Amino acid sequence: MRFRSLGDILLSTVVATEIRKQRPDVEIDYLVDEAFRGATRGCNAVRAEIIRPRSWPARASLAARIARKYDLAVDLFGSITSALLAKISSRGPVVGFERRRAARYYDRVASVGDPSDHTVAVNMNILGELGLASAEPPIPRLAIDAAIRERYRSGERAAILHAGGRFAHKLWPAARFREVADLLQKRGWNVSLLVGPDEAVAPELGGLNQIRNVRVEELASVLGAFDLFVGNDSGPMHYAAAAGCNVVGIFGPSDPRRWRPFSPRSEVVSAECACGLGVQTPCRFPDRWCLSSISVQAVMDSISRLSP
Repeated sequence: MRFRSLGDILLSTVVATEIRKQRPDVEIDYLVDEAFRGATRGCNAVRAEIIRPRSWPARASLAARIARKYDLAVDLFGSITSALLAKISSRGPVVGFERRRAARYYDRVASVGDPSDHTVAVNMNILGELGLASAEPPIPRLAIDAAIRERYRSGERAAILHAGGRFAHKLWPAARFREVADLLQKRGWNVSLLVGPDEAVAPELGGLNQIRNVRVEELASVLGAFDLFVGNDSGPMHYAAAAGCNVVGIFGPSDPRRWRPFSPRSEVVSAECACGLGVQTPCRFPDRWCLSSISVQAVMDSISRLSP
């Protein structure tokens, strides 16, 4: 179980992948929130994706449908609700992480590691509690639909920018994204803009080719059409890494040690956050907003190292 968010769900699928690798006889279903329908469909280790609906009556029906259906439940989310659903669904043990609100409901708990541990490595700690051998954290991978990838391919040097995201204080200024786009175009890149659901396009980014209305289950295939992804710390950044893109992630309040794109073909540009790492509330010190200190040149330097 991993209710949300897009990148978090993707980074948690390494657990399913490694379980299937060591125990190919095991069948794995994945439970995600309705808003993230399709997030696991590119993971070959997952048999079926189960949707947690928005309405409470429908959620009650879901609980009845999965009651005692599984030999084991793994709660990778850590809320009271996810732990109770795990308890309901499992006729065997329930496994989750220590130091979560729901830890008292688990039969076995895995370590959350040190603050410097990447989320992928933390997720892999679950394996020990399942009686499986520890393994080197794998790069999350999703299946790519070649036909979709070719449909979005636009030349030999194709770059896609993602200037959006869920949290306004985690968005690098749109005007600087525009500067990056202009500099890339001068270097011969074909530049597109990824626009997610409910994301507005800033006036500064007008005129760029826009890619909209991409379904979650097709996101990795679409991003796989591009050689370079430059974007804010967000779910699409992790999908781009899983699709094999060169990725430049722009970080402010999130800790890049824990949330950087998990790929050797990636770079992070970050700034010290006065609010504190991991803060998910609006910026407390607007006059010292961390992302405003990240220059276009710093981002371009990272791009040059990945794609000379």
